[in-house]
Amino acid sequence: MSVAAAKYVKTANDSSATACGTGTYKAAHTVYYGGTSTCNSCPSGYDDGAAASAESGCQISVAGGKYVGTKNSATLSDCASGTYKAAHSVAYGSTSSCGSCPATASGSDSGRDAATDCYVSCSAKSISNGTTTVVNAKEYYSGSAYPACTFNVNCNAKYGASGNKTTSPACTVCATGKYSAGGTAACSSCTNKPSNSSYTSNASSNACSWSCNDGYNKTADNQCGQFCGAGITHLHLGNGVSIPLYSSARTSPAINVKWNDTVCYGSLSSGKATGLNVKVGTTTYHAVN
Repeated sequence: MSVAAAKYVKTANDSSATACGTGTYKAAHTVYYGGTSTCNSCPSGYDDGAAASAESGCQISVAGGKYVGTKNSATLSDCASGTYKAAHSVAYGSTSSCGSCPATASGSDSGRDAATDCYVSCSAKSISNGTTTVVNAKEYYSGSAYPACTFNVNCNAKYGASGNKTTSPACTVCATGKYSAGGTAACSSCTNKPSNSSYTSNASSNACSWSCNDGYNKTADNQCGQFCGAGITHLHLGNGVSIPLYSSARTSPAINVKWNDTVCYGSLSSGKATGLNVKVGTTTYHAVN
């Protein structure tokens, strides 16, 4: 009887053929009455596939990230960095190879099975007035593109950070009247100046330098007092001491100076000191800014 490929006659005089088992092969053949036939075993390692019609149809199952580099060998090799291969089967007498990662890849972890295991390497980006570190040392292929490298930003003091954890980190100098301790902080507005003053610098903390506006003077308590409007701003003593005069009393008691029907006021503080000393009752005061 004629027996189709991948089948055999198991029992003499049997009129039907039996399918060969997994890992075997058998070409089409003829069996005479009273005879039997058998299937051939596939070569070692190539016995993973369904019954075949020839030895070349025997197959080895290859796990993802591996390939068969030598014909008829059952030894599997890992895909090298920068390549990948999905799980597949290889017929006896054939080989397989790993595919290259999509263009611009830095590499892939070895023994990988998909393009999404391919990556570009990221390294710190040079910026002015600060430093960066990468968010991810490797950015893996998404299936359509490699994500752009992103960066953590660390700015110097007095510089505000922008673009943290993005592709465009930057450190920008804080404007006058603003401060930043650096790192990832943005510039914030200083709030330490008194009324009737203006900031003159930036800072690394909420302590920007300031100066009093025209017509005002910095007082002993770090405020800005308005100068007297009578046409005089200071009381000058013969010993070189100059006492600021204000439009209103800033201390109690205070020095009172009348000029052109306008009273101007000098500030006093308790205790004796070099300069002008005034005794009110039993208490001695000295002139201050």
